[in-house]
Amino acid sequence: MRFSGAVKKRLQKDISVDDLTLYPSIQEQARVLDSRPVRNTETVQRRLGPPSVEDMTHCSGQTNKALQTEGRAKVLLKKLGLSWNDVEDIIHAPDVSYIYLRRRRPQTWTQRAIYIAQRANHDQLVNAWKAVLLHHPMLRAIPSGFPDEEYASLEVDPYRASVKRLFIVLQGNDLWWNCSISTGIEVQEPQELRSTFLNEWADADMGPLVRVAFANIRSTGTGAFILVGNHAAFDNLSMNLVLEDLNSALDHDLTAEEMLQAPGHTSYKDFADRYYLHRRGNSAMEAVAFHAQRLRGIGNLKKSLWPAQRAPGWFKGCDDGWTNADGTLGDTALRIPLDQPSDREGVDGLTRTAPTIRLKEMKAAYGILPHIILKAAVSLFNMRRTGTNAALFANVEAGRSWPFSKDWTTLGEVLQNPLNIAGPLFHVVINRIEITNPDEKVIHLLKRVQEEQVLLSQYCQAPLFEIQRALSSEDVKVMDEAVLRQGYNWAPGIQSAAAGRSQSTIRPPALAKFQRVAYDDIGFAWTCGLWDPQTLYVNASYDDCQLSKPEVMLALEEVLCAGAWLSDPNNVEKKVSDCVFEGMQVGELVKSLE
Repeated sequence: MRFSGAVKKRLQKDISVDDLTLYPSIQEQARVLDSRPVRNTETVQRRLGPPSVEDMTHCSGQTNKALQTEGRAKVLLKKLGLSWNDVEDIIHAPDVSYIYLRRRRPQTWTQRAIYIAQRANHDQLVNAWKAVLLHHPMLRAIPSGFPDEEYASLEVDPYRASVKRLFIVLQGNDLWWNCSISTGIEVQEPQELRSTFLNEWADADMGPLVRVAFANIRSTGTGAFILVGNHAAFDNLSMNLVLEDLNSALDHDLTAEEMLQAPGHTSYKDFADRYYLHRRGNSAMEAVAFHAQRLRGIGNLKKSLWPAQRAPGWFKGCDDGWTNADGTLGDTALRIPLDQPSDREGVDGLTRTAPTIRLKEMKAAYGILPHIILKAAVSLFNMRRTGTNAALFANVEAGRSWPFSKDWTTLGEVLQNPLNIAGPLFHVVINRIEITNPDEKVIHLLKRVQEEQVLLSQYCQAPLFEIQRALSSEDVKVMDEAVLRQGYNWAPGIQSAAAGRSQSTIRPPALAKFQRVAYDDIGFAWTCGLWDPQTLYVNASYDDCQLSKPEVMLALEEVLCAGAWLSDPNNVEKKVSDCVFEGMQVGELVKSLE
């Protein structure tokens, strides 16, 4: 993905991740790029008025469904001071949105990020935001439920009856800005931003999914904004597109009219429509079968889930207003942080590193990549902690490809680069890694994990509800629980972020990230990468009511020790049971780079 992004920036041409798979050699990639035109520079096309039945894919041309959609939307819109005439589009939500829109607290799956303008003032920043969001409809969305008989058979969780299945995208007009942004906040120094616009959240029930507050920093005369957004509206890649557009708008003082004339991004609605239309096609069902076969029987593996539950709920950071599974208000006395206030690090997490000087040799000699080594280390750590021979945890996949494209594309058709889609494409899959032979060799485990990872990425867009339809009710319960307990994410941008700290630029970007906090509904999250080509990097963020800081420090040490041991070519023929979880060189705490 980084290579595709670099090509887009330097050559203004698109080569997708799928292209790189189809054409692995440099010569083939060069021929592909020579055949491609310069990136599409079509301006944004806007419909006059709200969508009709033909514009709402989920209605399948049925007027009664369109009227039902409009009626439900009007109820939500009225609460926000909006009307049906303010609607720009209706987008059917991919299944993965179920995870992020299930409201268990006001902060459910919310990110809070602060950015400071280096050269622009408050008013310029507000104008730039309004202009840029013309290209980013998902940041102008609210969620809405829609009854659908397709999911009637999924009775495992009553919540699914009201799951949010539609995104209502609003036009970027004054009525929308009135309910989604706050302006005119005054602070003296940047540090005051950390305690500004607190207890203000995106709303996973009725929206807006993204809210932004703009501040004037008196000491510098520059502006800043505080964004709180539910993850159903964006992923890291689509947010990077927003920030790139903001930097351009600020550097060139672009107006909304000029942004409309600027090259737009690939439509997220096009992605979502194709996902919906082909979710039961041959390609989708092939992906569903892959996951169902892997996960069938996990209902018997509940003891393999980690961490153990000490308090109700799974919440990183502020849990004010948390609710039970049935929606009733939770008892605050049942969720007590395990550490003193000065030691509560769960929401930002703890970060440590470990030197591994032979990573390149592992790749050259055995084809084993760093993210596989750390994933295997996390798996072995899980088995060590649970005392079982299985590890069950969630995995975040970027999912930057067109969904089920074999079912709707023609031979030789060139699709727009999915890296340029302005919306969230990431998906969540479940890892099920087991060791049934205690004498299994390290290299066999690593190759097994790597081969399955390729398939997990290939089939990551399999519709969640279709997978669960193919499983037993007990399997579905454990699958849902695994998503809440523990997640693993490989962040390839860590190394470039580490390198960027030591590099100076003649002209810094128009925006600088000041703070980012992720209020994920999860017990434990691993964010892994490389600090440099020979150093493993692991951040562990967690629910303070489930784990203490000393426990997480030890978990980091054990995973990094295992990762360092697994990355040594001298150990590839040893038994997996020989893996060590202590005694390797592990660094002290460092500042997180996410």
